[in-house]
Amino acid sequence: MKVGNLIDLIAQTIILGVTVLSSLAIVFTGDYDSIAIFVMAGAFFLGPWQFISSLITTFSGQNPIQWRKLHLTSSVIYFIAAGVFFATLVNEPLGDVLTAVIEVFIYGVPAVLAGFYYWITVQTFRQLRSQ
Repeated sequence: MKVGNLIDLIAQTIILGVTVLSSLAIVFTGDYDSIAIFVMAGAFFLGPWQFISSLITTFSGQNPIQWRKLHLTSSVIYFIAAGVFFATLVNEPLGDVLTAVIEVFIYGVPAVLAGFYYWITVQTFRQLRSQ
């Protein structure tokens, strides 16, 4: 499991690193609209990677860390809530406050879950390395 956790940590670090570095490079060029594209591209790769990793490590039984189960449960609840929300949101005009709440829901929750899972991966790696 140590090798699998190392691969997981390296892959997540590369995805996050490329996303952050490319976003910082764009900040220095002044093309701020492009940052969202790079962040979404990073999320496009990081989200599925973390979800699959969470499934594998949770159900493999070799690394039963409660934080991973919490992350997996939170992710599934988010997917269901987002699906229900978008299924009921069919061509209805939204107010400014509701639009802001939706943006936090769409971008904020996945970002928090991604940071949380990366923290879990780092902690797991440290724990396995110390054994």
